[in-house]
Amino acid sequence: MTRTGPGQPADHFAAFDTSIRVRQVEADDFYQALTPPSVSLDAAHVMRQALAGMLWTKQFYYFDADTWLEEHRAHPLHPPSRVFRNRDWFHMVNHDIISMPDKWEYPWYAAWDLAFHTIALAIADPDFAKQQLDLMLAGHYLHP
Repeated sequence: MTRTGPGQPADHFAAFDTSIRVRQVEADDFYQALTPPSVSLDAAHVMRQALAGMLWTKQFYYFDADTWLEEHRAHPLHPPSRVFRNRDWFHMVNHDIISMPDKWEYPWYAAWDLAFHTIALAIADPDFAKQQLDLMLAGHYLHP
C-alpha cells in the first residue's frame, strides 16, 4: 500500500485519468476504423452514437411463456377466462442475450425489428448480429 505521508491513505485513483484517456483513444480508434472515409465529421459522430447505442443495449432477456400463461390462467389447456393474445406460444422460453434498441422506450424485443437492427449491428459486431438472427430463427422463438 502506497501512502502519501505518515498516516495518509493510498491514492487509489492515481491512474484513473490515464486509464480513461487510454480507453478513449481505443474507442476513437475502434469507431474510426468502422467509419467510411467519405462520411462527414458530423455524420461520423451520429454513426458512432448509433453504433454505441446498439452495442450498449444488449441485455439478458428471460421469459417463460408457459409459466406466464399458467400464472394468468390463459394456458391453452385451460378454458379461457378471457382473451389473451399469443396464448398459443406456450412453447416459448427465452433465456438469452438480446439486442434491444432502447431499454427504456423499447422494453421488449420484436423479432422483425431486431432483424433490421442486425444490419447496423453487423458493422460493429458481425458475429453477434449473426447470432441474433440465428436466435430469432430458432424453434423456440418461432410459432409452428
